[in-house]
Amino acid sequence: MKIAIVSTEEKVGNRFIEELGIVSGSAAQIFHGDVAHDVLGPILPDQPIPACDMIAVILRHVDFLTLQAIEAQVNQADSQLLCAVVLFRDAGVEDFKMSCLSCTQKLWVRDQDVGKRGRCPKCKKAFTLPIQRDHLLSQLTLNPGYSLAELSAGNVKENVDAILRILRGEDEFDHSAFNPKGSTMLVELPDDE
Repeated sequence: MKIAIVSTEEKVGNRFIEELGIVSGSAAQIFHGDVAHDVLGPILPDQPIPACDMIAVILRHVDFLTLQAIEAQVNQADSQLLCAVVLFRDAGVEDFKMSCLSCTQKLWVRDQDVGKRGRCPKCKKAFTLPIQRDHLLSQLTLNPGYSLAELSAGNVKENVDAILRILRGEDEFDHSAFNPKGSTMLVELPDDE
């Protein structure tokens, strides 16, 4: 089986491949028992997805431009391919980038602020700061049947096991949760919170 690692950021794609215990550019394989799975990539948005059996989309951020680039690339691939969307962070990272739903201004959101009311510094629209996973699910428009995993660097065995579970069809992701459809600024919080 061939797995294409797709990412909008080469650094993030390479970091994920390293997390699987693979040196990028070598004979890249992960093993499930005695079966070897070839790993291709990282594949960037300006590159076609090569012939493969599975696409693993590796995301660090969930801003409008990132999601738009991934959607355009992945939706051109065969809709019958097994696919996983992986939110991937380095250990200890406690923030992510998203876009304002009104003006698409890129915003940094700290995990500690999730659930609070915030305001876009550009358009001043107020909104509740989402959990990264929930925001991704509400904004990403891909073919149904994709799996979702949240992985972090430093957990090589867990990361490989998560990819292998998806390959075996053992992921527990609720597919019904998927919505079928400049510079980054820190989101503003009211002074009283």
